Amino acid sequence: MKPGQWCITKDEDEWMNTSAFDTKEDAVASARVELELQPGEKFWVGLATRAPSALDAALVVDALDNHASDEGPDDGDGYDISDKAREELDVLLEYWAHKHDVKPLWFDIGDVSAHVVPAESSTSP
Repeated sequence: MKPGQWCITKDEDEWMNTSAFDTKEDAVASARVELELQPGEKFWVGLATRAPSALDAALVVDALDNHASDEGPDDGDGYDISDKAREELDVLLEYWAHKHDVKPLWFDIGDVSAHVVPAESSTSP
C-alpha cells in the first residue's frame, strides 16, 4: 500500500492487510472477487494517506518529564527547557528525520465509503 492508493476491506476497522488499487473505481470493481463477497454483502473503500509523525520536541520533552518523574527525587523539578531550545530541537528533529527518511510505516485511511455488492443480473436468452 502506498499513499494515494485506494483500499478495500470487509471490516471497516481493519485496513493494514488490504488490497490496494490506483483508482477508487478499480477498488470498487475488484472488491467482490478480492474479498470473496456475495451479493448483498457490505464492504468499505478508503484512501491511504501517510500518517503524520509524532517526532517533535514535545515528544522528547515529554520523555524527559517522564524520566524526571520516574528517576528524580519526589520534590524535584525535572528539566528546565526554554521555548527557544524547544524550537531548535524541532528544527533539528525535522532535519534528522528528513535526512534519514524516518517516517511512520503505517497509513491513515480517509475518504471512506461503504458499498454493497450488487445482486447479479440474470439475463434470459
